[in-house]
Amino acid sequence: MLNDAILIYPFDVKALMRVQEFYENPEYRGKVASREQIEEWNQRVHGESYGETWDGFNFPVASAQSFFRQANALFPEEVLLKRQIEQNPRAKYVISALAPQMLRHEQIHALYDINQSYRSTVHALYQTMNIKKFNCIRDALIAQGYSGAVVLDEVNAYLGNADLPDIGLANEEFKAEISLFSALYEFFALS
Repeated sequence: MLNDAILIYPFDVKALMRVQEFYENPEYRGKVASREQIEEWNQRVHGESYGETWDGFNFPVASAQSFFRQANALFPEEVLLKRQIEQNPRAKYVISALAPQMLRHEQIHALYDINQSYRSTVHALYQTMNIKKFNCIRDALIAQGYSGAVVLDEVNAYLGNADLPDIGLANEEFKAEISLFSALYEFFALS
């Protein structure tokens, strides 16, 4: 069951930031960065503090476990996250959102990671998209500091949750794509 596979963690920037950036940061992917390094990177890329920039988190449990193995020391908030993951052995993905409307965006990420049929269907939809529109979204995401390793997942989440204004694009320009990706998510999420 999908609900067992997703661990919804309380929103806590201190617990989640280093694990999140280990998973998807273009500079620190697969590396254990300090909070200071992540804050400096975020200031350079976004011009504001990490907590001001991000209102949702998502990462596979396997990535979190790799982070915990590689980290020399964990902050108390990260220890609590690690324990929560260990206490939920069926969890495959961790999500967290500051506001309820962002939870769907994070759930889309989880479904993309967990469900191969959904991911394959998303990729098939990409093949039908206008290449200029796809590249426009991809380029906006990369400019926002997303790693190329997660861009396909992010395009899907931003379209499926109609979040394009968050990356400087207008939803109106992508109505057909938003409708398709949103319907696809709802179909798979309810099956």
